[in-house]
Parts: sequence; C-alpha cells; structure tokens
Amino acid sequence: MIQPWYLVAIATFLLGLMLRLQNEPYLGYGRVIYCIDIIFWYIRVLDIFGVNKYLGPYVMMIGKMMIDMMYFVVIMLVVLMSFGVARQAILHPDEEPTWRLARNIFYMPYWMIYGEVFADSIDRKTRIHTPCGEHLYDEDGKKLPPCIPGAWLTPAIMACYLLVANILLVNLLIAVFNNTFFEVKSISNQVWKFQRYQLIMTFHDRPILPPPLIVFSHLYIIFSRLFRRCAKKKQEGELDEKDRVMAFLSMLITFHIHNDDVFSGVPGRVENMSMRLEEVNERENTMKASLQTVDLRLA
Repeated sequence: MIQPWYLVAIATFLLGLMLRLQNEPYLGYGRVIYCIDIIFWYIRVLDIFGVNKYLGPYVMMIGKMMIDMMYFVVIMLVVLMSFGVARQAILHPDEEPTWRLARNIFYMPYWMIYGEVFADSIDRKTRIHTPCGEHLYDEDGKKLPPCIPGAWLTPAIMACYLLVANILLVNLLIAVFNNTFFEVKSISNQVWKFQRYQLIMTFHDRPILPPPLIVFSHLYIIFSRLFRRCAKKKQEGELDEKDRVMAFLSMLITFHIHNDDVFSGVPGRVENMSMRLEEVNERENTMKASLQTVDLRLA
C-alpha cells in the first residue's frame, strides 16, 4: 500500500519539474519546490531504521509523539491567539487590516513559547519609558506622540501568557511524551519485529531495478499482464470445459465417500445395540431369580 506521504512527495516533484521547464519567474519557483520536496525524501530514510532493533522503536515513538503533539497544538493555538490578538489590538489600535497584521498576531507570541521573550522591546513597544502625551512637547519643541491607552497592560498579559504557555502547557506536553515513551519501550521488541516484517514485505512486492531503471520493470509488468490476458482468452473455452468435468468428478467422489461413511457405520451401531439388549436380558433374568429366591424363603 502506498503511503500518503509518498504521493505528496511525488506530486510535489512533478509540480517542480513542470515549473523548471518554464521560463522566469517560474523557473525560480520550481527550484523552491524542489527544495521543499527534498524534505519528504529525506524523511523517507526513517523507514530504513525500522530494520534496526534499537532505532526502530524510536521511530515509532516519534510517530506517536507527533500525534500527541497535534492535540496539544490545538490547545496552544487557543492560548496563543488570546494573547496575540489582545497584544496587537492594544499596541496598534488604528492599524489597517492586512495580511501582515495577521502575521504579527502569531509571530512574536509563537517565538515566546521557545523562550524568546523579546525583553529589549517590551518597554519600547509599550512606550512606558518613552515620553508621550496629548498637547505636550519635548525639550527641542517637538510635539510628543500620544500615549497608547492601556499600553501598561501588555507586560502583565505577557507574563500570564508565558506562565501558561512556557510552564504549564510545555511541561504537560513533556509529560505526555514521557508516557508515550514508556508505552512503546515496554513493547519495543514486538515493535521492532513488526516494523522489520513490514519493511521486508514492502520491498518484496516492488520491482528489483532502482530508478530511473525502474521504468523497464514497469514495462515488463505491463507486457506480461497483457500477454497473460490474451493467453487466458484463448484457453478460456478449453479451461471451462475441463473445469466442468473436474467439478462433476469431484462431486461424484464426494458423494461416494459420504455414502461409504454413512453405510460403514451401520454394522457397528447394530452390533452395539445387540450387545446392549443382551445386557438388559441378563439383568432381567438376574432379577427374576432373585425374586424367586425371596418367594421360596417367605413360603
């Protein structure tokens, strides 16, 4: 069975190939798609690690942890958006709706998850230490920029966001990863055997020649199947007649064997019944003799 990642990698490669055959600027776009497509082919090397007794279970752990992380990302996205939207709305109240605005909502809050808090720009962004005010001027006589309402709330919201994201959610994800690690580790031997068998069967069903020579293998498979189909049509009539004769003979043999089994058991059952009747007669005679003895004693 072809995995979806292989189909995505092949489709991306074909798209890049089509763009590389065009003129500028599509030529450059095709090169970029090639660079993205090479990521899928390098990830495919992980399949070979399934043969190794130690690396195979680790690859399985990575796959299970990726699934666990997808559920975690949903929760993290809610927390990230709550902080990002509030921060952007407070610091830039009059900004026009653009794609850059949507990017700024996620940009800084996302990198804050990994510890980059942009500490040097917190005060500058909120303008806490920057002179501001309505109808005010600096020492040079220049008009001061107006203060942003509620700018002091941004550091406070950021502190709550980092507390939840960096400490609570990240450690929760690490705990989930730890649980997944021990679950796979307990059955690592079975996981390795299964992955090894799956990899062997996968390559067993594939052509021998590697790309680009694999084209000849596919051509051989196509021509061989066409030849077999044509040969099958020629022998279809003979095979049908022969199959009908063989089916009739098989039915007669089965019926004969069944009758032999049925009748072969009749003599044994008759003999068994006669032995039981003899035992009953013996018991009856014994009981009659016992009754006669009792009658004589009573007389």
